[in-house]
Amino acid sequence: MTMLWRKSRAAFTLVETLVTLGIVTLSLTVGIMAFKTTRELQTERAFIKTVVSYVEQAKGQGLHDGQIKLTFRQRDLLYFDVLGKREQKLPYPQSLRVIAGASISFNGDQMIGPQEIVFKSQRGRYYDLKPQLGWGIIHVSEI
Repeated sequence: MTMLWRKSRAAFTLVETLVTLGIVTLSLTVGIMAFKTTRELQTERAFIKTVVSYVEQAKGQGLHDGQIKLTFRQRDLLYFDVLGKREQKLPYPQSLRVIAGASISFNGDQMIGPQEIVFKSQRGRYYDLKPQLGWGIIHVSEI
């Protein structure tokens, strides 16, 4: 009489476990990279919105006080300069740097210096801030 031996499988094999861990690791890596990119993009856009609000504030204060200047330094800070006194500082996100332009100036009659400020992201995005002469309107475009 022949007896059939049946193997029972109570656990995963080593190969199955390694394949599963590899898939999970790959999925987590892709997810973390996508999250980091999205977070950098949100930080950059929030910074640009803050810069635009500073420009609007400078425009209003320029009407009241006479002359306002926003100074963009190359790597670290945006200075909000009121009549030669640096009042506020805004740090740049780590992923942005200024590559063109240095400052925007407002006078009491809302005339602004014809500067174009361009920020470059580490991921290759460009943010272009162009003030419009006369009314102090600033246009922001993402290139």
